[in-house]
Amino acid sequence: MFLVKTISAIIIFGLIILIHEFGHFLLAKACGVKVIEFSLGMGPRLFTFHGKDTDYSLKLFPLGGSCQMKGEDEEDGSEDEDSFQNKKPWQRFLIVFAGPAFNFILAFIIGCILVLNVGSDRPLVSDTAEGMPAEICGILPGDEIVNINGRKICLYREIGLYNYIHAGEAQRVTVKRINEDRTYSLTPVYSEEYGRYLIGITGPGEYTKPSNLFETFRFGYYEMRYNFLAAVDSIIYLINGHFTKDSVMGPVGIIGTISDTVEEAVPNGLRIVLLTLADFILLFSTNVGVMNLLPFPALDGGRIVMIVFEWITGKAVNRKVENYVNFIGFVLLMLLMLLITVNDIGRMI
Repeated sequence: MFLVKTISAIIIFGLIILIHEFGHFLLAKACGVKVIEFSLGMGPRLFTFHGKDTDYSLKLFPLGGSCQMKGEDEEDGSEDEDSFQNKKPWQRFLIVFAGPAFNFILAFIIGCILVLNVGSDRPLVSDTAEGMPAEICGILPGDEIVNINGRKICLYREIGLYNYIHAGEAQRVTVKRINEDRTYSLTPVYSEEYGRYLIGITGPGEYTKPSNLFETFRFGYYEMRYNFLAAVDSIIYLINGHFTKDSVMGPVGIIGTISDTVEEAVPNGLRIVLLTLADFILLFSTNVGVMNLLPFPALDGGRIVMIVFEWITGKAVNRKVENYVNFIGFVLLMLLMLLITVNDIGRMI
């Protein structure tokens, strides 16, 4: 069982990283940039296939990957026609952005698969609690919640997410009732029983499957969107002072979570195990896309900032400075990952 759980986690990480790096690879090729090496994993190479222009490698540690392009470093022939740095800013932007974009595409595809098999939790009100804000302000069973404080609501889960991130804040809630939109003002109240702020509604309690292909695509997108919003909201939530050592999780903690969840799903059959793994892929692929877009050196987002700066001003950032900043950013990221991994191991012990 341990082997099965470990392999499941490696497959999830491997697929997400492979898709991310393949995005960079595909756009680099399309823009005429030579890819020196496309690798999956980190550390020593287990084996390498030498292609016409590119080496394809599998490395020992199944975390991370790379798409090494000609001209990423100044000493690497950056003036050649097929180098990354010699391409126009919009081409470099597309190459760098393609990694996170492919993670979102993967999440959308997985979302569609989950919607087809499980359905979606539509943001419908099945009941309101007596004396709670929703009932007091006039929300009725059968209403569909479509907006909270300007944020579009597509899934019932988004209501709980919003109330968690914006705990206790006053809300303007728009509902759809018989093709008519109505807006109500309310303020969530704290529930000692549940330990969180509530507005006092109950959802449908069941998932609804799509009735046609368009609905499949629409709610598949909503699944990806929910995970995107959850990732962005969580980052903002931590930045706003809610950070603790237990609020972040690294690869070791993630593998442990995947292993425990898969173990619980096994008695329910192969189909449930596969759907569980698909749900993890949806979650982590979206998160990898979001995290890589953060404007931090060594991440795709940091490189995008420099490319956009050059695009707007017409002045390129000094390559030596860029390489130095990216190196410092990479070192800081590795130190952070080390601290998170130590914390994960301590939590498991």
